[in-house]
Amino acid sequence: MDLQGSHPIDATPQQVWEAMNDPAVLMACIPGCDTCEATAPGVFEVSAAFKIGLLSARFGGAIALTDVEPPHRYTINVEGRGAAGFGRGRARVVLAEAVAPGTGCTLQYTLQVDVGGKVAQVAGRWLGSTAEALVGKFFLRFDKALQQRLRNRA
Repeated sequence: MDLQGSHPIDATPQQVWEAMNDPAVLMACIPGCDTCEATAPGVFEVSAAFKIGLLSARFGGAIALTDVEPPHRYTINVEGRGAAGFGRGRARVVLAEAVAPGTGCTLQYTLQVDVGGKVAQVAGRWLGSTAEALVGKFFLRFDKALQQRLRNRA
């Protein structure tokens, strides 16, 4: 499954970059995430629970950042396993300055996801809509967390 899109963010690429690399921000923004720990630069161990259609599943796994060009682009590689199967994903993320200086930036993403096991068998037809909903929830939470982070630093 492939998804792509963009999301305007009222912050500079550097501010977005810093927040996207903060385990506490990620844990607060990833729907269902209950742990997120940095284990090395650009590597995070995560645990999350998801509901996909009628199936509820818990996954543990890792997020690794590659092709890193701070603060403008990187690739997020996600791999998770649980009793209900596995999931792998790769997202290419680009942070582009807004056209008008001082008006924030745009986060553009291209996401590819592959699932297997019970998740694919039972919840396959809901996977696309669930992925889109999770991405939407992530950005709503991220906007809120980032603005709070910026207010706390001011």
